[in-house]
Amino acid sequence: MMNLYLMIIQSTYFFNKAGVDVFRRLRYSALMEYGEFINNGREYRINTPKTPAEWSNYLFNGMYYMRLSQTLQGDSRCLQPLKDNHTNGYRFFYIRDHASGVCFNPNYVPLKSSLDRFHCIHGIGHSQLNSLALGLETDIRVFVPVTGTHEIWTVRIKNQGPETRKLSLFTVFSLKTEKIMGTKTFYDSSSSILLSHAFPHHTFYQEATQLKNNKNTTFVFSDREPDSFDCCRLRFFGGPDITEMPAAVNKGECSGLLSEWESAVGGFEHRFTVKPSEVFEVHFVMGSADGKEEAVQLKAAMCNGNNLSGEFEKVNRYWEDMCGRIFIQTPDKNLNSHINYWIKKQISWQARTKRNDKMCPVRNELQDAMGYSLFAPEDSDKFFKEVMEWQKKDGYLPQWHMSGKDEAPSKLAQLVHKDAPVWLILCLCTYIDQTGDVGILDKKADFYENGQEGTYYEHMVLAAFYASNDLGRHGLSLMGDGDWTDPINGPGRKGKGESVWTTMALRYALLKLIPFCRKKNDDQTAQKLERIADELKQAVEKSAWDGGWYIYGYDDEGKGFGTSKDEEGRIYLNAQTWAVISDITSGERKEACFKAIDLLDTDCGPVLLWPPFSGWNDRVGRLSVKLAGATENGSVYCHAALFKALADCLADRPDKAVDTISKILPTNPLNPPEKNLQVPIFVPNFYFGLNNSPNFGRSSRNNATGTVNWLLAVVIEYILGVRATVDGLLINPRLPADWDACKITRKYRSAEYRINLHKTGPGKHSDIKEIKVNGKTIKGCLLPYTADEIFNVDVQL
Repeated sequence: MMNLYLMIIQSTYFFNKAGVDVFRRLRYSALMEYGEFINNGREYRINTPKTPAEWSNYLFNGMYYMRLSQTLQGDSRCLQPLKDNHTNGYRFFYIRDHASGVCFNPNYVPLKSSLDRFHCIHGIGHSQLNSLALGLETDIRVFVPVTGTHEIWTVRIKNQGPETRKLSLFTVFSLKTEKIMGTKTFYDSSSSILLSHAFPHHTFYQEATQLKNNKNTTFVFSDREPDSFDCCRLRFFGGPDITEMPAAVNKGECSGLLSEWESAVGGFEHRFTVKPSEVFEVHFVMGSADGKEEAVQLKAAMCNGNNLSGEFEKVNRYWEDMCGRIFIQTPDKNLNSHINYWIKKQISWQARTKRNDKMCPVRNELQDAMGYSLFAPEDSDKFFKEVMEWQKKDGYLPQWHMSGKDEAPSKLAQLVHKDAPVWLILCLCTYIDQTGDVGILDKKADFYENGQEGTYYEHMVLAAFYASNDLGRHGLSLMGDGDWTDPINGPGRKGKGESVWTTMALRYALLKLIPFCRKKNDDQTAQKLERIADELKQAVEKSAWDGGWYIYGYDDEGKGFGTSKDEEGRIYLNAQTWAVISDITSGERKEACFKAIDLLDTDCGPVLLWPPFSGWNDRVGRLSVKLAGATENGSVYCHAALFKALADCLADRPDKAVDTISKILPTNPLNPPEKNLQVPIFVPNFYFGLNNSPNFGRSSRNNATGTVNWLLAVVIEYILGVRATVDGLLINPRLPADWDACKITRKYRSAEYRINLHKTGPGKHSDIKEIKVNGKTIKGCLLPYTADEIFNVDVQL
């Protein structure tokens, strides 16, 4: 029977290798070199403004966010309280030579100026552009400080020629314009600050009181008195076309007039003279404030002595500390760059800003907090506590919620997804392991009901029993309006449909919680959960095995889907990988599972389901009308690919795990950035999955994804095998065959571990021969811990 199902898959066009290999193996030798990692992976240098797509970096702290393309274009926003962007996309710089009247953009746009040299460096805490044109070398650097609701720009112009030059630097920042309430923008001569105020548009009377507390004033100032200024886009550019030479630049000065009820800009002109080899430098600060007084105070602080440079040093120290807590050296340099720097940055952004969204799916929040806890556990607690405060006393935790309890729920927040309690257990247990502090179980957090609270342990146990009682006719978890695969909203719409994936994930969560029950000496709860976990396994094995793989679920009528009989949506990746992760499958079924998983593989990673839906399917619902090959409908969904990599590790297939990780990284040589269009420093949500399409492998270019949390965990805790537990660091590596030696530095509590992994002879890389700590052989695989000590660990495989 098993071979029959595999033949069904292999016989279809999607996996007909002869039919697609010609396209998939196309060579891109004619494409230019766009960029490369530098500074040991800490920075990525882009060598042309003409990248295949917009390649943006983002800079942020917990209060402020900005996005910057390779030409330094993008939006900025204040995050506390969350509001719309206060810039509308462009930040232009013009250098005008007084003698010749010639003008160019050192950052290429919008005039598409001819440049003799162009480099944009995207760093962890900054972006910097360097260019050369007409004998002038220009450096433009921008960063967001560790705290505050502003961004800081520095422009340095060096005269590389033999003659003294008289020049003007024109800068223009787009500012948010409130079209309903109106915007007023003016230059305050007493403080030399350009200010733009707009009260947010609102409908209800009571909203005005809430919105007045927003930072409704945008400001721009420089550390040098400008020679002229502009507040109105039409006056600065001379018309609606911002791609032509601005009127102010042609004229040689800005209008000096305020703007009212118009599109606003922050425009400055600075005139200066530079001798040969001399450098002109000016700093700009732009951001949001409560009003003029706050902006004035900030300017006084920023422009005092060397404070602007000091703020940049603080940013560098912050990221050096954050990234240095886990640091690896493996034979894979691209993987090193991502793990050591960029994955941590991506996780930090998601956790600290809630992915810049007012709508908060707790599945995302919890996984982001889990990933953040691997390298910053002391800062992670607040994220978990915020989620627990949405949990009801009966244990139910809604999947979707608004950022504030006083906000009216949107459509998504009215849905009933059933997997949130599972994620609470799974992610919170992982966080406690990272801290090494079982006492966290006794900390308290509120429930949704006013005036009621419980310990973290009580929150998890209530979630466990709620989910364990929320089962359908096959003993499987009810699906409700969807599970991890959000848009499967058809099977459970009547309240009877069941999710095999949620059942598997629930078992996995219970297996993680049971040891904590033992730590609490709560043997009664531990025994109940062990019984439930065993019953869930039996239910899946009895009702979900289809002969060659596990089905995905049952609809309200009790009919299975994700079966060999389905023409579309025949097999789902997550049901196979989580059968392994949750320790449900074994023996011949496990072997068949992996055969099915491997047949879903492509040059870009495994597809999420196959075949994708081509049109409306009333059993499945919204998923079926998503574009085939995109998002959950058959893409290479990177989040699910990491579940697959974890399953590979648990089944002792590390070569497969590393291969999958290599494929979903944007540096994949089989799907390189010039083809996938993804900026190489971030991992996207998905790659387009239709193998016979010219768009196969194209990135979604959406960098908000749970992938990065699991990527860090799989590489550090399962492949390199340095796993945090409440009892200490546990060594259990699963190195691929061609990795003979690796190093990892990992901080655990207040200690630092410098670990060398190396193969000393034949045998599997997961076989540990000896562990030495500070030169002495230890018994077992649990490393000792002493506060504030450095441990040198040698692991022979």
